[in-house]
Amino acid sequence: MIDSIYSFEKRLDEEHEIGAQLVSFGASITFHLQDVSYCSPDIINLSGKNANGEELQLIQHVSQLSVLLISMRKLGEEPVRIGFKLQQAFKEQA
Repeated sequence: MIDSIYSFEKRLDEEHEIGAQLVSFGASITFHLQDVSYCSPDIINLSGKNANGEELQLIQHVSQLSVLLISMRKLGEEPVRIGFKLQQAFKEQA
């Protein structure tokens, strides 16, 4: 997932940042993806902000996770980029 996020972000322009649409829920939930973390042995945390800037966090078992990465207009002055940060954190844990 980390490599997919990094590759996706490399294709974005300066007006867009990575977003996620959760595809495992009945209603469509789209948000600006700002962090991904892992809780051993099998829990993934996705956090970010919705279109109104409200913070959200999803805690889900890895077997239930389906995420559609999407391009979203940035919320702030600079687009948020998390791919490189996630790669570095993963390497430090290995």
